[in-house]
Amino acid sequence: MAAITSANVVTKWIYEQGDRQSKFRYNVAKLAITLATQGATAEDIPASALGFSYIEYVIPVNYVDTATSAMHSAVVGVDDDGSAIYPADPAALNVPLNLAGVLTVVVAGLPVTPS
Repeated sequence: MAAITSANVVTKWIYEQGDRQSKFRYNVAKLAITLATQGATAEDIPASALGFSYIEYVIPVNYVDTATSAMHSAVVGVDDDGSAIYPADPAALNVPLNLAGVLTVVVAGLPVTPS
């Protein structure tokens, strides 16, 4: 399956995070990502589609399966270079996993700069 685009992403909220000296550090956003059997292939969920040029961390919120409408816990990782996130199977040593449904996550990283 092809990588997602920004059309697959709904931003629930977003804010800027800074340090104690009010210096900008990251954007933090809660995102609902619609997947159609995606996630296991490298760069299926790229940072650019989520509105980021680099992802520092991701916190899973939940995952709603399209087929059953059941809500599940999610495990989500970040590629080593911060270029993408991926859902993972905790029972299989965090191997990337294909999902079909809506994955909700909180993502922090550097925003895409307008060109």
